[in-house]
Amino acid sequence: MLRASILLLVVSSFLISTQTVLAYAPLTDLLMAGKIEEANQLLSNSDGNNLSEETKEYYKGVLEFNGKLSADFLRESLRGDKDFTERSLSVLRLAQYYYSIGFYVTCVNYLEEFEQNGLNSKYIDQILWLRGFANMNAGRYEEAKSDFSRLIDSYPSSDMTLWGFLGIGYCYYKEGDLSSAIKSFERVKDTDTHPAFPQSLLALSTCYKQIGNSRRTEHYLDIYNRKYPGSFIPDMDLAAEPMMQFDIPLQQSDMDAEELVQALYFIQVGSFSSRQNAQRMMNRLEQKGYNSTREAFYENRKIFYRILVGPYTNRGEARKHEKKLESSEGDDFIIILR
Repeated sequence: MLRASILLLVVSSFLISTQTVLAYAPLTDLLMAGKIEEANQLLSNSDGNNLSEETKEYYKGVLEFNGKLSADFLRESLRGDKDFTERSLSVLRLAQYYYSIGFYVTCVNYLEEFEQNGLNSKYIDQILWLRGFANMNAGRYEEAKSDFSRLIDSYPSSDMTLWGFLGIGYCYYKEGDLSSAIKSFERVKDTDTHPAFPQSLLALSTCYKQIGNSRRTEHYLDIYNRKYPGSFIPDMDLAAEPMMQFDIPLQQSDMDAEELVQALYFIQVGSFSSRQNAQRMMNRLEQKGYNSTREAFYENRKIFYRILVGPYTNRGEARKHEKKLESSEGDDFIIILR
């Protein structure tokens, strides 16, 4: 498993700090003190502070804990072409939200606004980093490698640079070029204080396992175990490699996002702790004429396998097969986007 633990770590490390997000000092002070209710109260009484409506919507999005509602506020702040101080951050946070729910192409579309509209360049290294991983998860490996390479070349001193080498390695790995993947991962392993370091060790061990070099496989696993004793080591089964995707039942308010992406629809028909049980489910679906795929994901430090039926190119087709499957299986399923 190459990407599960790294992307969980990377996404959490990408969260913009409160100090950076909020340029309005009184709100910043309240948030830094953990006084969320007071911050909301201040925002609701902000008429005398000369805040534009766009800025207010942005701050509402920042203060909202529910990701979906937060995204609604952020989208509202961007409605129309009016510029405002926090526009760059609003776009960035929206892209981050869409990445977290698996709308990778939509994430890329928002990030491209930075370059197309000349938004705040201080965030470009973060933009390239997130866009690279979004393109990678969308299967756009050449675009992802281009983003990561630009990050490495343009921002050699950025904290994101080693993530760039790791990202390029993952792309080569997915393309089956293990030699190039190893070279990229090797660029990370010599910096043992960077959070990408443990991921590079596991990635190198996985690559060497695939080419049949057991000595190098054990070598990197030994380094990992010595450096991080007692740590969880993911199952390195390539057939179950996850895509860092989150299940999201489709809702009407997501229609705008669906129109932006070249989306595919899948029916999730189950999650299993046993890979064998997951495979039995896939075999049963195949006998009924359905195409299914298996994805791995982590929950409470354990690996599980979800079974998806599809893909379908439109919501209506997916709904039709969902109802048919629910009838034959006697269970309720959900439709998710990829």
